[in-house]
Amino acid sequence: MLIEKKINAYIHNVIVRLPLYARNGADQDLRDMIYEMLDDYAGDHEPDILDCRDVLRDLGSPAEMAEAYKQSVKLERERNREQEGVRKLTNEQLLHIMSTVSAVLMVVAALLIGFGLVAVSVKLTSSMLPLFIGAVLALVSVTGRGFSQRELYSRGM
Repeated sequence: MLIEKKINAYIHNVIVRLPLYARNGADQDLRDMIYEMLDDYAGDHEPDILDCRDVLRDLGSPAEMAEAYKQSVKLERERNREQEGVRKLTNEQLLHIMSTVSAVLMVVAALLIGFGLVAVSVKLTSSMLPLFIGAVLALVSVTGRGFSQRELYSRGM
């Protein structure tokens, strides 16, 4: 009973030092690790309070264990992100992508406006739709480029 109290107190002192994101499952992880070590230390006899003291001493203070556990959780989270293929774009990459999309929109807009002007001038059509769509695309491209760059810089990116 005393062994269980010491282990529970140790685990509690570790858990309260962990950030919220690292607490999920920490109780059971620590408990499993401690009891496994306790069995190893005891060998062929029933674990006693001295074995428990040795295990907890070898694990370090609750503050040291919390720091080590926090680091292992961070590594695990980073490994999971890498496996999921989650990747953050740098500001330069994001700005390059937005500039490329904007340039493509401008080319398409210019082509539509040019086609519309030619079609109307040679009386192929009386529809102003290509001119209108080209103008809207040009407007979206220009305002989108300015907005996205302002948004990046205002966020300190």
